[in-house]
Amino acid sequence: MLEDSSAVAEEEPEWSVLHDTTLVYIVLSRGSDGVLSEEEIAAILKRLAFWQPELEESDLRSIFRDALQFYSTGPDKEDLAESTDAIKEHLTKAQRLAVVNDLVYIGEIDGPLTEYETDMVEQLAAIWGVEIRSTEHGG
Repeated sequence: MLEDSSAVAEEEPEWSVLHDTTLVYIVLSRGSDGVLSEEEIAAILKRLAFWQPELEESDLRSIFRDALQFYSTGPDKEDLAESTDAIKEHLTKAQRLAVVNDLVYIGEIDGPLTEYETDMVEQLAAIWGVEIRSTEHGG
């Protein structure tokens, strides 16, 4: 799906839009309850495989580890804004909507969306200029 975006692929990018997307997934998952469960990790890896199906699982895990390592440094709002801006800049509107849908999917892995998760999804949808529907669980 990233092939349809304006993102530039490099041989071995140090940080790519997929890293930015992974970081946003991690912020949602960890931010609501301070835990990144095995189920949430599996859901994130599943969504990464959707975005870049040609990558091996080890490559996807490497991207996940890179984003998690960056998250562990305690990025500030400006750092996170850089990732959300990169997503807005490099992904089409349909792709940004897919990222929002991914966030809902990942957020619901451990039950209905929390208030934190709902607020984050709504804020990102607004930043990215996409419309969202309320979740089936009533979020």
